[in-house]
Amino acid sequence: MASLEHRGYTPLGYFVLPRHCWLEAYYRPLQQHFPTFLRAHENSAAARAIVQDYRQEIDLYERYSPYFGYGFYIARKNGEG
Repeated sequence: MASLEHRGYTPLGYFVLPRHCWLEAYYRPLQQHFPTFLRAHENSAAARAIVQDYRQEIDLYERYSPYFGYGFYIARKNGEG
C-alpha cells in the first residue's frame, strides 16, 4: 500500500484470489491447450520451453500455495474522479 501511495495513488481495496480460481479458471484451461499450442508451433524448442516454464509454475503453485498467494490492489490515481 505504501508503494502505491508513494507513486501518487490512493489505495481503495485489496483481495487475495482464492486457490480454486487459479486452478479452475487459469491453470487447468492453460494445461488443456498445451498440446494444441505445441502443434501450432510445430513442437519447436521455443514452444516446448514455454510449456515447460508453465508446467514448472503450475507445479510450484500446487505444492506451495499454502505458503503464498496472489494479491490484487485497487487504487485511484490522486486527483482523478
